[in-house]
Amino acid sequence: MYRRIALGAGVLLAVTGCGGGATGGETGAPPPPAAGNPASAASSSPAKSTGPAAADGTDFAACADGVCEVLVAPGDKIKITAKLGLDTVTVDSVSPETVKFSGDGPGIHLGIGEPPGPGSTMNKLRVTVVSVDGGKAVVRLAPK
Repeated sequence: MYRRIALGAGVLLAVTGCGGGATGGETGAPPPPAAGNPASAASSSPAKSTGPAAADGTDFAACADGVCEVLVAPGDKIKITAKLGLDTVTVDSVSPETVKFSGDGPGIHLGIGEPPGPGSTMNKLRVTVVSVDGGKAVVRLAPK
């Protein structure tokens, strides 16, 4: 008899615990989205990113005076004023750890590998990797 009472109490607790007292929406929390519901998945996840945001986007002409923040990818060439000791900065490669650049000017060819953060100088041009996302990077150029 004791076994039946204990079993009955256990079943009653299990049923009460599973059912909760509230019905659809009375708890104040919205139901979780269904796994197979494409509408809820589309609304909860952001649009696919084309890379990190840069103040000047991909407008490399903004860098002509040596002051800009642009989104770059390997192979991109940025023309700058020769007053900074370089004519062109080329993005050679982009990885999460390092962005490699080469700089060319009258009688000079320089190369640097720059991690996100502190920045380096090529002649009179300061090159700073602001962020990296996939195969693209936000790079800030400024005179030294």
